[in-house]
Amino acid sequence: MKKILLLVVWFGVVLFTCSVFAGYTDSGGIKETSPKYDLMKGVANLNFSPKGYNYRTHSFKGKANQACPENRDTPGYKDLNMTMKWNDAWLSNKDHNGDGYLDRHYGFDSYAGSGAWIKIKIFKETWVYSVKIIAVTETDYLKEGIWYTIKGEKIGRIFRDALAVTEETLVDIKDN
Repeated sequence: MKKILLLVVWFGVVLFTCSVFAGYTDSGGIKETSPKYDLMKGVANLNFSPKGYNYRTHSFKGKANQACPENRDTPGYKDLNMTMKWNDAWLSNKDHNGDGYLDRHYGFDSYAGSGAWIKIKIFKETWVYSVKIIAVTETDYLKEGIWYTIKGEKIGRIFRDALAVTEETLVDIKDN
């Protein structure tokens, strides 16, 4: 049980860095840290990148160290397979405001109320970890690390800022 708890905490740290930088790992665009970007069309490269990102389908499929290069040297990181799927509010495939970056929560000051979400799955031969993170609304409130709706219904634990973990599982598949 202690091993599983430590694994979940470790994934929390990994997911924080991956989700913060998801989509900002393909250098060569307008700005050094932005994804490849087509200046004439105002959209990202819409095919799978060598690092596993497909901005057309708002998805990633590859190794965890490809999605999160800042954690490239984390032990065991290269052995982890990862998939991510997100909506346009999480990370758009367009630069609507002309700042040279793909937009996040376009039209909103933060993720709050944007409807943004991301689903991440990390897996190895013996286990699968999956998590869904959503943006809360402006009327939701935080109490003791848990987000609630205005009606008092539990949304999930805080991920960061206006984001909540709504689904999280760790499945040991070696015995199945």
